[in-house]
Amino acid sequence: MRTHVHRADADWVHGRGQDPRTRCLLGATVVIIGCGSVGAPVACALAQAGVGRIVMVDPETLGWPNVSRHPLGAADVGRNKAEALAQRLQIDYPHLTVEHRPCDLHQLIAQDEDLLAATDLIVAATGNWVAESALNRWHVAQGRPRPILYGWTEAHACAGHAVAVGADGGCLQCHIGRTGVPDLTVIDWPEGGDASLEEPACGAHYQPYGPVELAYVTAMIADAAMDCLLDPPAQSFNRVFVASPRRVAALGGRLTEGWRSAFGTVAQGVRTVDRAWTSTACAACGAKRSDEAA
Repeated sequence: MRTHVHRADADWVHGRGQDPRTRCLLGATVVIIGCGSVGAPVACALAQAGVGRIVMVDPETLGWPNVSRHPLGAADVGRNKAEALAQRLQIDYPHLTVEHRPCDLHQLIAQDEDLLAATDLIVAATGNWVAESALNRWHVAQGRPRPILYGWTEAHACAGHAVAVGADGGCLQCHIGRTGVPDLTVIDWPEGGDASLEEPACGAHYQPYGPVELAYVTAMIADAAMDCLLDPPAQSFNRVFVASPRRVAALGGRLTEGWRSAFGTVAQGVRTVDRAWTSTACAACGAKRSDEAA
């Protein structure tokens, strides 16, 4: 009997058999630390792109306030974010290997350091300076040659950052102070801070933006991750997304003086800029790089 053959192999699913990047991505391993509203969409994008092994790390469970910005929905409320997302992606892409670790970064370093040392790319999207500075200290101490990518948003997702630490020996703290404040931010909020709102009855604060605004940032971080996998950077860099002037102004923000001085302004539309990251004056990694060079 005649029948129509449907190919379901990885080469066909991810590149119609003609994308030269597919083989490289299928052989890669990525560890994603933080599976919240930034890390989870990045994980989904990398799975769709065909990364062969993805390990997701997060100790937290999904709550109802999370679902509006998260790939997971109501069916997974109360479940560990990393576990639920790994299960979803493994079902959707059975030819990939998708794993999870329901723990925080400190536990991962203590219990599974070999995984971090061997992986092709670490993506850190915890939004937690204590955790990411600990990862940075581990990275500097290990002298890890493979890239680490840190991603975060500024208020209201009006700007987003991806810092790729490459083979030049730089580190996250090259342009971030000891308390987690970057030396260059994009948006200033002169009236009423960043316009955060207070949740009823609990005293917590949040910023009322949704997945559409955030998608610009997560796509930029995923794009930087693809660059790190396909052509690992020799020089560390910072890729920055900036929302349209119209949206920034509508929320009461404006470009910082430092950003305007370095990169100017645009009349309309979103913008993405790359800038060098490594600093010879970095107290965290500068001395070590000087010693290695000597």
